[in-house]
Amino acid sequence: MGDALLRYQSRFCRSAFRYLGNAADAEDAVQDALLSAYKRIGQFRGQAAEFAEHIHRLVRQLSPTLRRTFQLRELDGLTIRETANVLGMAEGTVKAQLARARTRL
Repeated sequence: MGDALLRYQSRFCRSAFRYLGNAADAEDAVQDALLSAYKRIGQFRGQAAEFAEHIHRLVRQLSPTLRRTFQLRELDGLTIRETANVLGMAEGTVKAQLARARTRL
């Protein structure tokens, strides 16, 4: 669980900052949420596994291009810019592909 937290913590903080408008409040909110999730992880592991398999099954049905874009951005947590660099395409193209992938999912 530690690696996942490190990978997504900055993303969580950015999202919280957009809602709260204050970096310190955003960090506190993320810490509270992560602690709460950790305390209750045993309650949702089974449901999360069923849900994760469902998402993976749907993602496998996407075209290879949309699947790779979705994987890098949504599952691996890369930014739009990082995803565009990895795929060698414009950021606008990445955004369009993500929109298509989300619609199909």
